[in-house]
Amino acid sequence: MRIRSVGAVLAGATLTFAAYGAVDDGRSAAAGASAAVSLPSVDAPPLAPEGTARRVDVEMQDSDFSPTTVDVKLGETVSFVFTNTGLLVHDAFIGDKAAQEQHEKEMREAKEGHDHAHEGGITVAPGQTGALRYKFDQPGTFEIGCHQPRHYEAGMIMLINVNLV
Repeated sequence: MRIRSVGAVLAGATLTFAAYGAVDDGRSAAAGASAAVSLPSVDAPPLAPEGTARRVDVEMQDSDFSPTTVDVKLGETVSFVFTNTGLLVHDAFIGDKAAQEQHEKEMREAKEGHDHAHEGGITVAPGQTGALRYKFDQPGTFEIGCHQPRHYEAGMIMLINVNLV
């Protein structure tokens, strides 16, 4: 399996992702985003160094994420580790409601497959695992949404509540 890490500043938050067995066409981060790409071989998703990130395991099923809601503290870094136990390909895209709506529009307009490597999301094939690491620098509500056809509109969304304390 291969790891791919990309760091970017998106909507005031820092995001890093790694995809394990996920779609990877070798493209780097979009212009304007800082990126560091490494491709070492591993047998399992790496854990964040102790004390740097809280790990949240997320199951991707054919119509939802489990858990459906996660509470985090302002300034906390969370490593979301996704396991696709369903029969369909799923995405995990993180952002506020406006970013989700924009991404859903882009996905509907895409003529060919859509690559998340440059924008804070991953695609995870059935039976595979992928991870997103996100530092929550702003209070409020964020979402992780799946933007495969009809998944987001069917409610495949995980809410993330960022609390001051």
